[in-house]
Amino acid sequence: MRIKSILVILFGLFVTNSTQAQNAEVLVFEKLTLDVPVNEIGGFIQSHKTIMDISLKSDSRTFVGQYMAAHRYAGKHSITLYNIYESVEDINSDDMWTPIRNHADSLASIDSSLAGEFSSMVGTWWNLFLEGHNDEIRTLRTNGFGNGDWEDPLVIVYSYYTPKWADMNTFIGYWEELQPAYEQCGYVQASRSSTHYSGSGPTVETLTAFKSWEDLASWEANFQTCFETHVPNYAEINTKYWDMAGDHWDEILIPVGQIKDGVFVLSEHFNK
Repeated sequence: MRIKSILVILFGLFVTNSTQAQNAEVLVFEKLTLDVPVNEIGGFIQSHKTIMDISLKSDSRTFVGQYMAAHRYAGKHSITLYNIYESVEDINSDDMWTPIRNHADSLASIDSSLAGEFSSMVGTWWNLFLEGHNDEIRTLRTNGFGNGDWEDPLVIVYSYYTPKWADMNTFIGYWEELQPAYEQCGYVQASRSSTHYSGSGPTVETLTAFKSWEDLASWEANFQTCFETHVPNYAEINTKYWDMAGDHWDEILIPVGQIKDGVFVLSEHFNK
């Protein structure tokens, strides 16, 4: 298996800014969850940035962007990576390894020790990437509202649901009807939803991004009032939503970084 990585301005805090929930652009993303040991995360992130920056200089990459996040609460995996593409075909044709091999060859022509150090770094990174990883392909369903920048110290709540496939579109519709509370109460920066395409993953995944831990705490203290104030027929919609949701769980992640202007840029959480 080979890695395919990177994103533009999309999932969770990407794509077009919108004042209301709306249909998303037709985009797919490869979601990879990695079990990088906690004491190896710092080195892994630095190696990832180096490797991505080199690969981005080539036209062999077909992704339109990448976002990386790190676990904080309730999740199982230490690193989550989102690679965004315009089509499934682009996932299959993405090529990271050719520019990496070309870079190693150029180093070897200068100094074999430099090439050896680079190859060792790539090998360590790749072993950490592969060990215990999981991947799936998902489809962006709605932009929700807002946009964001993964350079900022955001706090991101991911929610997972398993409605029946026959109910999936209706469930997404209920999710959209609840969005005015998230948008108009002022605590939430952006939201998105996606649905399962292939691999292993929940039917529906949603993302709610907060500017800070303080805003997340404020939302938790006031969400009931926000829903009752800004969502007509909230009690009825909420009941139908949870009746259809199936199994549900959440986790909290923080952004590691994103591809921006042709390089991998670290977030304020890690750029210190």
